[in-house]
Amino acid sequence: MSELPRGWVSTNLSDIGRWSSGGTPSRGRAEYFGQGIPWIKSGDLPDGLIQGTEEQISELGLKNSSAKLMPSGTISIALYGATIGKLGVLTFPAATNQACANVNPDSELIDPQYLFFYLLSERQTLIEKGQGGAQPNISQEIIKSHPITIAPLNEQRRIVAKLEKLLTRVDAAQDRLATIPHILRRFRQSVLAAACSGRLTADWRKEHSNIDPASLLVERINKRRGSSAHVEILALDESPGELPSTWLWARFGSVIGELRNGISTKPSIDPPGTPILRISATRPGRVDLNEVRYLRDANNFLPSCSLAERDLLFTRYNGSLELLGVCGMVRGIGKKVLLYPDKLMRVRFDHDFVLPQYAELFFRAEDVHDRVIAKSKSSAGQNGVSGSDIKAQPFAVPPLAEQQEIVRCVEALFKTADALEARCRTAKTHVDKLTQSILAKAFRGELIPQDPRDEPASVLLGRIRERKHAFDRETIPKTRGSRKRVLTESRN
Repeated sequence: MSELPRGWVSTNLSDIGRWSSGGTPSRGRAEYFGQGIPWIKSGDLPDGLIQGTEEQISELGLKNSSAKLMPSGTISIALYGATIGKLGVLTFPAATNQACANVNPDSELIDPQYLFFYLLSERQTLIEKGQGGAQPNISQEIIKSHPITIAPLNEQRRIVAKLEKLLTRVDAAQDRLATIPHILRRFRQSVLAAACSGRLTADWRKEHSNIDPASLLVERINKRRGSSAHVEILALDESPGELPSTWLWARFGSVIGELRNGISTKPSIDPPGTPILRISATRPGRVDLNEVRYLRDANNFLPSCSLAERDLLFTRYNGSLELLGVCGMVRGIGKKVLLYPDKLMRVRFDHDFVLPQYAELFFRAEDVHDRVIAKSKSSAGQNGVSGSDIKAQPFAVPPLAEQQEIVRCVEALFKTADALEARCRTAKTHVDKLTQSILAKAFRGELIPQDPRDEPASVLLGRIRERKHAFDRETIPKTRGSRKRVLTESRN
């Protein structure tokens, strides 16, 4: 800041209180740990009040380490690691490890909450000062030499009150925004559940009572196949639930034309070679054609293991059950030659009486996915489902026209949900920036009006410095001999 507000003063953080570091008792001595003194590690710092600690050390551990007992109200800041810059305010006497720098603020100069908010506003700047090594690492000396702008004490308190009011609103907005992705996820699952049970198109069916029922589709599929395998319609006791009268339950494997595992040959990360999908390319409702590896000698697998528009891919193995047995449809492949690995399964239809888009969203429904992973087996940290497990799944078959309407409705509703999610992300980005913007405004002196009756911070800082100098003059002997005597006495 080039010009300070009236009555403000600039100094270093070393002037605003007593600084200290922490320490860790020897882990090899069990008697140094246990019930006794709360011991704070950087992971315990919550950017707010510290209400508890993961570990405690004993009085013996405190005495035999560089850890120090600090009073309630001490502010701790993490010096390195994943939590660098995180803050915590002690609500009870405690010690810290060496990953924390600690300051007991001089309440005659600075409001502790004012200091807390200032350190919060300067976090990124402090982290940048510690750049250069394998990971950011700020020292207590870096922090102590860092500048701070101090407002008159009464103004500090008014700034703190205003910050608490505004940041409480920001926190509330963040909390509300954080719930929206969960709400939208439940909304999408509700849409899928309604789509796959016939509830989504109940009104549409009333207006289209003359459409051909699914039983006619089955007849046409069987007729097209001739003497080959016919569609297996499930009996009532095999069905997962009730469907509209124009729908039917069929065994999925009897509806499709082919299910085929992919290629087991290990691909290369870089070209040249024929692109082959990674397993992570298939996620619920999508296939990312850009997530590829490369197979150097692929001639033996062409075209039998190539992908085509509207092919369905299922994940056959995954470490996560949530991503096991999920289905995505190939879109936009054009004339591109693309293979798929053995951890994926390709499904193709040998007729056009079932839309692959409908099958894709059917397997996205939560209850359907639950039935798929119920068949899974685990080995060496991997969960797996077989092609037989997928083929055995009950599959709800609506009339073809209704399949088209289901796909249209789901896509429209999901487009609305996607737009809301994008707006939520944009809003979250703005709200996340609000905290820093409000803090910056506060420490430029722009958040609240000033009161000319406030005692300038420079006067207060001058008195404190004079008191400190007087204390130093009284306690530091001036002769070499007397200094030696004091050092000798302090050791005894």
